[in-house]
Amino acid sequence: MLAVRSPPRALIERRFVCLEPSGHSRLESYRSDEALFLSHASAGWTHHLFHDDKRFTPMKSVIYIMGRGHSGSTVLDCLLDNAPGVQGIGESVVGLTEEFRPSLNHQREQRKTKFWNDVRASVEAKRNDTAWEETVEAYKSQAHISNFFKTLKEGCTAGTNRATIQAIRRIYNSVKEVSGERVIVDSSKEITRGLLMAKCVEEAVVIHLVRDPRAVLASDMERIYKNGKFRFLRNSYDTNRAKPLFALLTCLNWVIGNTLCEIVKAKYPEKTITVRYESLKSDPECTLERIASEVPIDFDGVYRKIQNEVPMSTGIGLSGNRMRRGNDEFVFETGRRNRELPYFYKKFCSLITYPLRKTYGYVNGGR
Repeated sequence: MLAVRSPPRALIERRFVCLEPSGHSRLESYRSDEALFLSHASAGWTHHLFHDDKRFTPMKSVIYIMGRGHSGSTVLDCLLDNAPGVQGIGESVVGLTEEFRPSLNHQREQRKTKFWNDVRASVEAKRNDTAWEETVEAYKSQAHISNFFKTLKEGCTAGTNRATIQAIRRIYNSVKEVSGERVIVDSSKEITRGLLMAKCVEEAVVIHLVRDPRAVLASDMERIYKNGKFRFLRNSYDTNRAKPLFALLTCLNWVIGNTLCEIVKAKYPEKTITVRYESLKSDPECTLERIASEVPIDFDGVYRKIQNEVPMSTGIGLSGNRMRRGNDEFVFETGRRNRELPYFYKKFCSLITYPLRKTYGYVNGGR
């Protein structure tokens, strides 16, 4: 039995309320009996971290975020990255193909360039027979959505899966070596990679991050109208014509992508959790506590910065949205900030995505 020291009362109460059924009402009744509360709540706290269920052992050291674009993965990555012992690496599947050249006028880019050049040197030092480019290619190629059912069918020691897992371990181990941190957060979002992580990487926990499809569409439409571009399956398309077609693609992409995420969760329920972006924004403490119950992380400092609106670092993560690109810091804003979506688009998106929206609680005021 693993010995665990008694946690602070504030942590006991927070975790008890966030993770126990009817936690709020039970907490009020327990407060009339201090000894009973402490015995029950502390027991619950130790169970959620270290009891018999394998998810609650300290061995978990990788958090992989899967989902669809514009679901808030950069925000979650950066929040987790600001906790001690955690290194967020951003969207590594796409980002590792970059050439890391120093920027003379941006401190974040200078830090990122140095960090990833050090990671590259570490990988190459350990594998003199394998060039960095070969490792990155093996790391990236499996993650394409076209490989989903192949990854689902093949074993972990099969050719493609085996080569990808080897590349993942080389890069992740080098990231840990360079950063000195214990936990890695990868927000690549690629669902096929999430499947592989849940299936074959013992130390990984996969977060399915989901967001209301109408908010995702509103984010996409802003880019379509402002930039005239639409990204789909790693390609960029000109949207000067047929804007409704690209709106339809966004909604279908949300349905298909999250359906595949549901397949991953059904196959490997013990390795996956679902996080709604709206829950992260409205109740960040309980959302992060759910993650901490899977991978032991101390979020106290992050909670204080959220409450006091203190800027946090955007880290050295790869790719991501404009919150990360060009910014050294960000302030986490609680609550909802929804972009306006024209009535027509809102209605047809609601119709197309209805079954899954209902599953995730986005129907009847769930947004």
